[in-house]
Amino acid sequence: MDEQTKRLFLASGLCLAVLLIWTRFFMPPPPPVDESGNQTTTASSRTSPLADGRQDATTQDARDGSDNGPASLIGPNTYAEGSDDASPVTVLLGSDVPSEDNPFLMQVDVTSLQAAVRKITLTQHRARVAKKDEKTPPAYELLRPVVDVKDNVTHHSFAVQSLNLLDAKKDVDLRDLNWRMGDVRRDAGDDGNAHQVALSATVYDDGLPIIELTRTYTLPPQSRQLLVDWQVKSLSPKALKLAIVEDGPMGFEQADSRFDKPRVMTALVDADGDIDLSKAYIRSELYKAEDHRARFIEGDEHILWSAVGNKYFTCIVYPVPSKPETGYADYLGRVVAKSQLPEEDVDGDATFEQWIVPPGGLAARQTFNAGFEIYCGAKRDKVFESMPAAVARNYTLVKSPDGSACTFDALAALMRWLLAKVHGFLGNYGIAIIVLVIIVRTILHPVTKKSQLNMLKMQKNSKRLQPKIKALQKQYKNDKQKLQEETMKLYREEGINPASTVLGCLPMLLQTPVWIALYTTLNTDVSIRHQPFFGYIRDLSSPDVLVDFAGSFTIPVIGAVMGPISALHLLPILMSIVMIMQMKLSQKMAAANKEKEEADKLASKTDDATAEPEEENPMAEAMEKNQKMMIYIMPIFGLMFYNMPSGLCLYILSNSLLGMGELQYIRKQLREMEERGELMPKKKQRDPNKPKGKLAMFLEEAQKRAEEARKAQGGGGGISAKHMPSKGKRKKKPRF
Repeated sequence: MDEQTKRLFLASGLCLAVLLIWTRFFMPPPPPVDESGNQTTTASSRTSPLADGRQDATTQDARDGSDNGPASLIGPNTYAEGSDDASPVTVLLGSDVPSEDNPFLMQVDVTSLQAAVRKITLTQHRARVAKKDEKTPPAYELLRPVVDVKDNVTHHSFAVQSLNLLDAKKDVDLRDLNWRMGDVRRDAGDDGNAHQVALSATVYDDGLPIIELTRTYTLPPQSRQLLVDWQVKSLSPKALKLAIVEDGPMGFEQADSRFDKPRVMTALVDADGDIDLSKAYIRSELYKAEDHRARFIEGDEHILWSAVGNKYFTCIVYPVPSKPETGYADYLGRVVAKSQLPEEDVDGDATFEQWIVPPGGLAARQTFNAGFEIYCGAKRDKVFESMPAAVARNYTLVKSPDGSACTFDALAALMRWLLAKVHGFLGNYGIAIIVLVIIVRTILHPVTKKSQLNMLKMQKNSKRLQPKIKALQKQYKNDKQKLQEETMKLYREEGINPASTVLGCLPMLLQTPVWIALYTTLNTDVSIRHQPFFGYIRDLSSPDVLVDFAGSFTIPVIGAVMGPISALHLLPILMSIVMIMQMKLSQKMAAANKEKEEADKLASKTDDATAEPEEENPMAEAMEKNQKMMIYIMPIFGLMFYNMPSGLCLYILSNSLLGMGELQYIRKQLREMEERGELMPKKKQRDPNKPKGKLAMFLEEAQKRAEEARKAQGGGGGISAKHMPSKGKRKKKPRF
């Protein structure tokens, strides 16, 4: 590094340090006035900042860019009241105990703080594999609290944030409101077995009640849907326009640290009833967005449902339309994806915020009702297909972001079906993965063999025709049109289809979507979660832990891709060894082919003493060097998958081993074909009575047009008259 570069880095570092110090210690606080010059006040008699450490709310317009114009700040005479209890109360709906006596598929922890959900646990899914002497592991937490350690704030799912009085341009802050909670009913619902609890709060203005808010949670037995109903009752003699601002589900964990990113998304429905998925945001995108928020652009479309989920589970919030014929909820004002925490490297706080706006507002003493059906469970086709509502709302779209653009949904669905059938027959998902790889390799074997055959033919043809093509290039170096014509003529004389150089790679490309579909299936299918293989591999959805270390460490340079090392994982190490073996095998085959070619060249030189020495091929030398370098790179590449789920490692390992055996078998067959003289194409005499094909007619017509164009230019093929010899006849050179 030269002196000037060192100075540049030093100056940049000093500037960055000054900026960070100024931002941390000297940046002035924001002015305590709004755009209209009004002084900020709180929603109730609390002093700012709030008791939980957050700064008091400004207008919703300042936070979210409201379309309702600049709102005035909250006045001291508008406030909300809930329970008289000092501490929040939590009640449980349903049960997560896996027993025959439990009819519920989930347990919902409802808290009176913000009328929110603290936690949802799933009865049929466990958080981890059972430890030694452990009968039943803890239930899987679909939703959980998100704690902001820096500001000492706990965020909950479906928390009510505020009530916006749009006409009065006032926001009533409900973030710390402890709602009144009624008794839990165990006999609710149509069948009298659902669990239900209602929470309520009252909004006052100048001491007079103006709005009564009631939120009811209902959990039916044998249902994966939590029902949430809103009742907004006007107690005012005046008409009101309002909006309830609430959060969506949050607390989703990463299913694995490197191959899963929880996403926030919505489904949009247009006027024709077509349902499509919006952009799916991951947490890092939301953190980088302005104000850590990204509004879903609807345009002429309407939001059908919103969802948050990881690669295995999801929570879908469906607002029930007030008028079924519309096909969407007209009271859903907006949905905004957001991240809750100010830190960059955190997990689980990605969610959305939605506005519930009664259409046309509330008339005096009027009551508005809205309902939501919230699916909580696995992203599983069988589950969605068993729910008519899920089919009608196209809930399977929630799986789309987990797929790959390099394959097709139909192929992925076929792989899932095959895996389920093989597992049903064998009873072990690890063995089913290996058998599925064998089945796919067997089906694709003709394609693989064709690909290898085309590659070998291309190599042979290229070496065989190289001297003749070089001779043509020398003879017609100033006439590209003629060179092209003569080259095509040479191909026809030698019985070679020029398109085969491109089509030779087609069989290999056809296999790619199949293997990617299989990879995607093994990476996202919840059926594999917590399924054992044998011995120490007890969970195919997590890395195989042969030896668990007391702590963890990170390897420099590749640690960012590889992840921390906290245990000895055997399968990734075996993958690296197999990759080295593959490279060695390829080099061995290449060396054998090179020796055979050298022997053939030596024999041809002995027969033809006048043959010119062949030029060295720099491209071949470069490829040989690259192959040698790959011996050292492949182990690093294999270790990049060190924390990969063991099911994926098993798939790659078995596929690599079978691929090596298949390659040797195919190469052996090709050598036998070459010895019998069946490999290279034979010159065919065309039957004059046989009609020409479309491709041949097209090429012939193109050649005629090229010849006519060349003659129109004076027959010089693009060479002007002044470059033509004026006297004497040019001696015709032989082609070869």
